[in-house]
Amino acid sequence: MTSHAGSMSNKMKPTNEMDAERLKEAVEQVSEYVHEDKDGVLLLAQPRQETTQQLSANIVGFILATIAILDKEDSIAAESTGRLLFEFQQQTSRRQVTRMQARKEAAEIHGVSDFVQKTQSLHSEFRSWIPTVGISGTAKRERDIYQRINNLIMFVAQCIEFYHLSLNTPDSDSFPSDGCLIYPYSQQDIKPKGGDDGSRIDIGLVTAPIKPGMKTELKEPSVEYEDIFAIAEVKLKSSTSDVNNAFAQLLRYTRNIYKWQVNRRFAWGLTVCGADIRACHFSNDAVFASAPMSLLKSQGLRQFVTLLVDWSLCSNDQRGYDPDFHKFEKGGSWYVRIPGLDGQEATTYKIVTQMVASDRLFGRHTRCFKAVECLPSDATGNDSTNSTDNSNNNNYGPPVVIKDAWAYSKEDLKDDTRDEVGFLQTISKELSKHTSDVVYPELLGGGRVSLEYSDTGTTVGDTTASILGDLYNSESTDGKVPISFREHKRLVMSPVGEPLKTAKSFDELMAVLADAMLCHDAVWRHCGILHRDISDNNTLVVRQGDQVRGLLIDFNNAITTREQSATRPGRTGTFPLMSINNLENEGVPRTALDD
Repeated sequence: MTSHAGSMSNKMKPTNEMDAERLKEAVEQVSEYVHEDKDGVLLLAQPRQETTQQLSANIVGFILATIAILDKEDSIAAESTGRLLFEFQQQTSRRQVTRMQARKEAAEIHGVSDFVQKTQSLHSEFRSWIPTVGISGTAKRERDIYQRINNLIMFVAQCIEFYHLSLNTPDSDSFPSDGCLIYPYSQQDIKPKGGDDGSRIDIGLVTAPIKPGMKTELKEPSVEYEDIFAIAEVKLKSSTSDVNNAFAQLLRYTRNIYKWQVNRRFAWGLTVCGADIRACHFSNDAVFASAPMSLLKSQGLRQFVTLLVDWSLCSNDQRGYDPDFHKFEKGGSWYVRIPGLDGQEATTYKIVTQMVASDRLFGRHTRCFKAVECLPSDATGNDSTNSTDNSNNNNYGPPVVIKDAWAYSKEDLKDDTRDEVGFLQTISKELSKHTSDVVYPELLGGGRVSLEYSDTGTTVGDTTASILGDLYNSESTDGKVPISFREHKRLVMSPVGEPLKTAKSFDELMAVLADAMLCHDAVWRHCGILHRDISDNNTLVVRQGDQVRGLLIDFNNAITTREQSATRPGRTGTFPLMSINNLENEGVPRTALDD
């Protein structure tokens, strides 16, 4: 389903050469993009509703109480389970229960014997390691840490499931509808399917929905970047060089999450250096890392357990996923909701194929899809074609292009004079009046993306500011890339084009370039818009029957003639194709000749 720009050149390089290049790039990115010791990172996973926050606190208390009993007794017998439930229920519901009654209730709880067996085994693995790692060095290799961390994360998942499905607590009905379990793959140090180099991740985390009334079946899929929620990178020690190396490896691997997950708005990750764990939140222009959570200290263990519980209870959009994308089954087609233009109702489209993947860790994260407007049968999941190209099915309308990207913007919409939505509306309106033989990108729908939070019902514009909260306003450390205001935009356009390299002959190539120049000239003369980023990637081949035409796309860097005469021209465009004025950043007005 996915095609990736630049993948051809990558495949021509030896794997070890590509690995070295990627690692070098990631090391440089650590110094430019990683902001350390940001306490606000953990708050980004905190559920928004107060009732869910209280539920999280109750589950964390239950997990830590379970660990405390196991620390003392090395097993959960009926008596100790009874004491745990007695103490816990006294705290949460103020029920007056005797210890004998609590033991009796514990024995009658559905699944308690299975819970006891699993938690005892998991606890003995991770707890015997935590008190000494980083001090006496019982872990001699990074590989020794993998299973211990896996067991701790699985321990938390088992406690969450048991709490939700088996314990009769007053807050059992407040578990969110999109709550899930966060659990690790049983395999570690593995190369996930989808990577285009030789890199191997230490630990991969995935999500599994919790089904009310029935035990969650953790049927582990094959390890694929398409499924991974977060990656954990492990280092044996917690020195500065180890921490920076862990960041670099995490950045390198997380790029593939964006590349393979069409519904990913942002990503999470973990670094485990000795006994110190850091949570990492990936944004378009920064990676925010929490202060270290030391498993050697009770506060650090509580913080990490709280993070895992919050990840399980928070809304899906807080985990980084886009609620406007959905599919009915693994391997089926993706469906995406498109905002309506000028107050019109939103429309749902079925994705036929992905034309451009987001294969970079930072920036606009542009994705392009070939799609068709949904049929009524699509809403029921009656998708016999799955992800195959059925755009020529007579029941569907003509195929369109969907562009999904995070563009630079202004917080006050009236100041957003470089809005691609506005540019395309102007182009569609003016060129339809002034010319009939120019191929241009016609805007059919879309605009700024707004999300309705599943937990609160609140509708909020999807921007870097709304995602990052207080972190958006945090001051940048010297030498770091500035944190920009970006706005999530999703557009529907026609016609559908193909990369310039698909031109089959010199004559076709010349015809395509001529059409692109005609479009550029018409947009400049009739719309007063200068493109400012002419490149081979932004020039497409359009096949209309036997006729081959050219199409100029991507007006994200465009500017109006009125604005460019009033301000100092910016230096923008694709570097090898920039004009002398652009390269030298001369303070003279740009013209069509600069393109």
